[in-house]
Amino acid sequence: MRMNVAFSSSDAFAHITYLSILSLFENHKQVEDITIYIVEENICQESKNKLLALAEKYNRTINFIPLDDVIGENESVLPSWGGSRNVSFKLFLSSCKAFQDVDRILCMESDMFVCGDISEIFQTDISEKYVVGVGNPINCHKSVEPYSDERPMYLNGGLNYFNLDLMRKENVQKDIVEFILANANCKATTLCERIYNILFADKIGYLPVRYNISPYMLYFSAATVAAYKNNPYSHTQAQIDEAISSPAIIHYAGGLQYIRPWFSNSDHPMKEVFLKINDLSDWKMDISKPYVKSKSLKKRNAKYFVLKVLPIWVVKRISKYV
Repeated sequence: MRMNVAFSSSDAFAHITYLSILSLFENHKQVEDITIYIVEENICQESKNKLLALAEKYNRTINFIPLDDVIGENESVLPSWGGSRNVSFKLFLSSCKAFQDVDRILCMESDMFVCGDISEIFQTDISEKYVVGVGNPINCHKSVEPYSDERPMYLNGGLNYFNLDLMRKENVQKDIVEFILANANCKATTLCERIYNILFADKIGYLPVRYNISPYMLYFSAATVAAYKNNPYSHTQAQIDEAISSPAIIHYAGGLQYIRPWFSNSDHPMKEVFLKINDLSDWKMDISKPYVKSKSLKKRNAKYFVLKVLPIWVVKRISKYV
């Protein structure tokens, strides 16, 4: 089996990217070929050398692709949207020369840590899909995306498995650029997610929850999430419990319900996954510093706590106002 996996990183996040890749390597020693593509923006040579040494230790390959080479001439359409250039790279993989020989690729955010076997993702039939990933419940009070039995979820952009071959054959790149230009005044910060879920509605698919265990799944009950988002198609508690009992990837998303595990005051219930990888690492991260929450984050966390403890019927009644 061959695994093609892409990450995006600046030098500021290179250390976390290193540890995330280590978690992938450590849990897939049995896989014959793992090729890593790091779409990078100004990663220093010292950090690159450490990443290359990691790949050599596990007999793997790492390729560094400058972010500018991926975005290319599409740079001019991005400033009208919010969000990071490092996240937007996924929109342009199918047209980038560096990926022309890659038919399928898994894109992971660097704050995702592997703790189980993910080889099943690479065996998923995506012959008629552009991209698959774990779904998030659509917030039906705020979202314009449709939902139904056939399309129950909003595709989360943290982990996505792309069919680049099909995207090239159907010239998806042209559709993406036209969509961005036609929606130039959009203030969305999740550019990739928004395009997948609107433009590719009939070409996306879903993976089991265990491949992207997000903070909200650990913090809220499934009933609270369904009530808050007014969405009957939310994950069931049984699905979430099954994922937690047999996790494959933990997503340590920041600014949400828990403090990330690379801070001394982390309260993340699955921080041991990160700590184990950090202990194994030849490039250990200093986790002695606490995370200091901003006033806005404290306010958001207070709202989350109230929603967590309120009766479900109350959450449902007030959900459109909070």
